[in-house]
Amino acid sequence: MLWLTASVHHSPWYASVNYLISAAPDCITSRREFLTNYLNLMKLIDRQYMARPFYGSRKLAAWLKSEHYSVNRKHVRRLMQLMGLKAIYRRPRTSPPGPGNKIYPYLLNGIQITRPNQVWCADITNTPFLNHSHSGLPRLTLA
Repeated sequence: MLWLTASVHHSPWYASVNYLISAAPDCITSRREFLTNYLNLMKLIDRQYMARPFYGSRKLAAWLKSEHYSVNRKHVRRLMQLMGLKAIYRRPRTSPPGPGNKIYPYLLNGIQITRPNQVWCADITNTPFLNHSHSGLPRLTLA
């Protein structure tokens, strides 16, 4: 219970709930009502996310509006961030391999590394000089 006395949360969930309680607007009569509304929204979002994990904040906001809840996309996005939800979809492949690139096999597959200095690794990187005294010749760096 040290986390109670030090005002440190032992879980992100409790931190988000305390954030929601402290962020309640004054127009709502009780913070309990505010928290209940938020938790109901979070339950609905979680249930829909489990059924359709490819829904993002836009689709979830549209679905909630069809269920007669007045929420906008930013509110749904913030709740999804608090719950740690992220839409599952194919991300863009920003660095596809070139057509002539060879794919090297992983040579340590199936080998048990049990002692120090059993496996070594080296990386060689070409780093060009920027000053004119070396005329841009590459330097080899071993790491």
